[in-house]
This record gives sequence, C-alpha cells and structure tokens, in this order.
Amino acid sequence: MFRVLNHRGRREVERVRSRLSGFRLSNSSQIENSGTFYYRTLFCSILSGFPSLFIGAVVMTTVAYYFKTGKGHAAICTVAYHFFVVEAILSLSYINGWATPLRTRHRRLAHVVLQVCGFVCAAYGIVQVTIREGVSKTVHGLSGAILAVLTVLSFVVGPFILKNVHRAHTLHIVFGIPTLLMSGICVCYGLLKPEFTDWAGLDLVRILIGFVMFYCILIAVTTIMKCLKRI
Repeated sequence: MFRVLNHRGRREVERVRSRLSGFRLSNSSQIENSGTFYYRTLFCSILSGFPSLFIGAVVMTTVAYYFKTGKGHAAICTVAYHFFVVEAILSLSYINGWATPLRTRHRRLAHVVLQVCGFVCAAYGIVQVTIREGVSKTVHGLSGAILAVLTVLSFVVGPFILKNVHRAHTLHIVFGIPTLLMSGICVCYGLLKPEFTDWAGLDLVRILIGFVMFYCILIAVTTIMKCLKRI
C-alpha cells in the first residue's frame, strides 16, 4: 500500500516539475519576444511625454492671458480642444503616462468623459465669443467655424461606437483627426492675433505655435498608423 502511495506521489511530483519547466520555457520565450519591442516601447514612452509637456505650456499660457485680460474665449477653447480632446485621444494609448495602469474599458470610459467635457467647453466658448463679437470673417474665425462643424460630426458619431455600429469607429476617426488638426490651425491663428502677441511677445508666440504643431502632427500620425495596422 505504501509502495503504491509512494509511486503515485512520485508521479505527481514529476507532473508538477514538467508543468513548471514548461511554464519557465514559455515565460522565457515571452520575455525574449517582448524584449525585441522593448526599445521601441521605451522610445514611444519617452516621445509621449513631450505632448503632455507642450500641452501644459500652451494651456497655462492662455489661462494666464485670461487672468490678465479677462478674455475667456481663448482659455476655454484651448482647454476644450488642447487639454480635454487631446488627452481623450492620448487616453487610448497604453504608453501614455496616466493611462498605463488603466484597463481597456476604463481607458475607453476616460476617452468618453474627456470628449464630453471638451465638447461642453468648446460649445460654451464658441457661443460666448459669437454673442460678444459676432461671426468673425478672419482666418481664425473661419477655421473656428469649420472646427465647430467637425466637432459636431465627430461627437455625433461617437455614441454609435458604443453600440458597435458597423464603420462607426472609422467615421469617428475620419472626423476626429481633421478636428484635431483644425483645432491646431485655429489656435495658432488665435495666438497670432495682435492683442495676444502684444501681451505675450512674438518670440513666445512662435514657441507656442511650434509646440502646437508638434503634438498635433505627432498624435495625428500615430493615430493613423495605429488604425492602418488594424486593417
């Protein structure tokens, strides 16, 4: 009887050892495979830190301009598009700092919440400046009008993604990327307005425009590349 038990015990030990050895081999192969992407992920992580830094510089400058002059349109619309909307896009990336520990469904939830906040702020800023100054025929005003239309289209398509409607995700990106780029164009022309350049100085304005162009183009290109990989 004891011999039978010892024999069974040895067989169980051998099974456990074989499972552990197989786990170690598979785990080590996964580490080796993931190691090939280590430097790429590291580079993307470092690169993703610059947009947040540049976004903070642009947003805080316009907020300081609001506290100095009392003109809230610039600060509200900049916060809407270049904080909430941009961070909503970045929230879907696993290498984005604060979004890294979030699960996929929580990143999508953060994306929705930030998009809604951006839409509300943008609508308030556009209505405020339209009531106060009317419809502007400048490049800044025309780009703002186009931006408002793209914002509505992108926001309307968004809920259909939650319902898993066919092609809704593609349409959301088709409208979303131009919205991001148009918001960059709009804010750049807004920074070039005489009242802002007189307050901030032309050198600072050029630096801020460079920041806006950098993170808008970077986010647009990386988003397009990510979508093309899924096709």
